[in-house]
Amino acid sequence: MSIMINPCGTTNNCNFRGSFKKTEQGNPYYKTNSGTTAGAILAIPAGLTWLNKISYKEPSAEETEAAKNVIKESGMDDFFKKITGGKNFEETLKMGNENALRMKKYAVPFAVLAAGLTVGCGMLVDKFRNDKAKETADIVKQVGVKNAVMNNDRIALSNKGRAYYESNQGSKYGAFLGAGCGIIGALMEQGKNIKISGAIGSALTFALGGWIMGKIADSNSNKDARRHA
Repeated sequence: MSIMINPCGTTNNCNFRGSFKKTEQGNPYYKTNSGTTAGAILAIPAGLTWLNKISYKEPSAEETEAAKNVIKESGMDDFFKKITGGKNFEETLKMGNENALRMKKYAVPFAVLAAGLTVGCGMLVDKFRNDKAKETADIVKQVGVKNAVMNNDRIALSNKGRAYYESNQGSKYGAFLGAGCGIIGALMEQGKNIKISGAIGSALTFALGGWIMGKIADSNSNKDARRHA
């Protein structure tokens, strides 16, 4: 016995580029899926990054001892104390190994969480943009194309002379959502040993990535909306 699943439902409306919907007032607007699509694509490497933690192998006693001897002979132990707040190489190695084993243990749920957060951020960006598109459709109907365009910088005209919402929601919220994911990622990676500097660094890195992906989502949704307006 086999089960077939149709992810597009029974309507055969499976369009990752978007589709036309109607507002509560019956006015048509173009609903985009660009953010969700981008999030789904990025969810793959986000999840695989954590799944790779499963392959970690704890160093043997011989390997650990050899590394300790190298550090001791090279006089690098003082260096480790400076960068770790007083911990020597042996303590640093132990802490790193414990953290790696923890990440290995939770690799699968962390992978699912990372992938889910990535898709979720894309879905949120789409929701923000589509809510604005719905609002724009009603405004245009109420005041007319000319007045709508003149009084709202986010309402643009297509080559056919039709008004559409020109989104900046991805770049507006992408950095914020990315920063949030960065903080969560730092907590997942560092656990109880997390440091403020590490959380801030992760937040800034992810914020930049979120802003870039938000800009891409905006560009894709605007091109698509303009083409279909």
